[in-house]
Amino acid sequence: MITSKCTKTDECGFSIEVNGQNGVFYYHSRQKNQFLLRTGLSEQMITMPDTWLTDPENEFYGWADSFRVQLIQWMNGIRDRNFASLATFEDGYKTQFYLNEFFNKGQQLSLSKQAN
Repeated sequence: MITSKCTKTDECGFSIEVNGQNGVFYYHSRQKNQFLLRTGLSEQMITMPDTWLTDPENEFYGWADSFRVQLIQWMNGIRDRNFASLATFEDGYKTQFYLNEFFNKGQQLSLSKQAN
C-alpha cells in the first residue's frame, strides 16, 4: 500500500493480491469497481455492484458505503436486541494492533532494503 498527501495521485492507492491454491484475486483502487480473478489459465475482470455513496479519491471501492452498512447493522442490532454480531471496541483494537504490526513490518523491510 502506498499513500501520501504530498505525492502525485497516480502513485497513491490501495492494492491487495491474494494467491491461493485455486487462484489469484487482485484489486487496486485505480480499478474502482472491478477486480481480477485468475484461475488456472483463465482470467476475468469482475464488476462489483454500484455503491450508494461516492468514495473519496484513492480509497478502495465501497469505502464510503462501509460506514453506512455498519450504522445499519448497529441500528438493526439495537432494534432486534442482538448484539452478538456487532463489532466491539475489542474487535477494533485487535484490528488496529494487527494493522500496526503489518505496517511496522513493511517499514522494517523498506528500511532494510534502503540499507543494502
